[in-house]
Amino acid sequence: MTDLQFTAPREDFTQAVAWVARSLPTKPLTPIWAGIRLTAMGGDVLMSAFDSETSAEVTCSAEFATDGGVSVVSGRLLATIAKVLPKKPVQFRHEGTVAQIVCGAAEFTLPTMNAAEYPQLPGMPEVIGGVEASAFADACARVTVAASKDEAVQKLSGVQLQWTPEGALRMAASDRYRVALLEMPWQGTLGDDPALRTALVPWKSLGDVGRLGDGDVRVAFDADGGVFGLAGGGRYVTTRVINEEFPNLWGALPGADRAKHRARIVVRDVAEAVGRALTVIQDEKQRLHLTFSGDGLAMRGGNTAGFGQWSEVVDVDYEALGQDNEIQFWVNPRYLLDGLNALPSDKATLDLTAYNQPIVMRPETTGYTHAVMPTKAPAGVAL
Repeated sequence: MTDLQFTAPREDFTQAVAWVARSLPTKPLTPIWAGIRLTAMGGDVLMSAFDSETSAEVTCSAEFATDGGVSVVSGRLLATIAKVLPKKPVQFRHEGTVAQIVCGAAEFTLPTMNAAEYPQLPGMPEVIGGVEASAFADACARVTVAASKDEAVQKLSGVQLQWTPEGALRMAASDRYRVALLEMPWQGTLGDDPALRTALVPWKSLGDVGRLGDGDVRVAFDADGGVFGLAGGGRYVTTRVINEEFPNLWGALPGADRAKHRARIVVRDVAEAVGRALTVIQDEKQRLHLTFSGDGLAMRGGNTAGFGQWSEVVDVDYEALGQDNEIQFWVNPRYLLDGLNALPSDKATLDLTAYNQPIVMRPETTGYTHAVMPTKAPAGVAL
């Protein structure tokens, strides 16, 4: 196998290394998975990382001193070195069992791994369509906030993507305690195969969509092989889809017509108040009490032992749609704040049905809904 030798622009090299290194496994099952593979591909270096479920690849322009070549080096070490390189062209040379990086007056030597042991990465599936990059990145950020970060509950750690014949992409996520739903325009051809219209994708795979460059993100999906892919800006991500049934969240939330109370809020005002509450609500088990009424939104919380208390009333446009003139909730303040921060507009409407039903937040702009489930009152505390 030809030893790899190339020279690359420093900025291109460091950005490529930093991006692909984000996909390195925290605890690799085998030492070779801790490596980044560098491969000569025409006039580019292709950098690859893999963690058994997800692969990431990025191209970096380069001038080669050899034809072809491949090298595998420690990903963490390469990423650390790339951060401190001086602003000079980067020379990479693989010779035998070591690789040398020369950048200006700085020289680094690092051990190489056996490239023959590097796993065969999943190929990029067939492209089924595309979306505008910045809009898709924004959508992913707003939806993944509601996905479970506990990978033991696999199906809830995924984001459900649904492509409709009407030209829309629907995204849904829930960790049982909150729900995020979003619909955005989509351009693609799905054919007649219904299996191509739904994919349950790990939330982490959608976390770096904003780093796929400007323009359009190409979306690829192989329903039979269970592989989902994204490509843009010379960067590629593939992941195994989650092969579990996801709940139908689109019909799970109470509709606006079922609301018994409604509050129109300035999102920033409520979010800042909840942020102040968190200065005294520091225990994960502590809750925030909300009362919606004609007097506004009254909030209180603090340490249940009596140390550190907080209360505040925020002006809201409250409307009683039923017989009761107020409604109260206990909520997880961090989940509420996450939901408020995910709203894409300055103002939003909160539809409230009952104390044990979700608080459904709908921004002024259409296409996004976020809901937070109330919790039980703390032990010994009445609603």
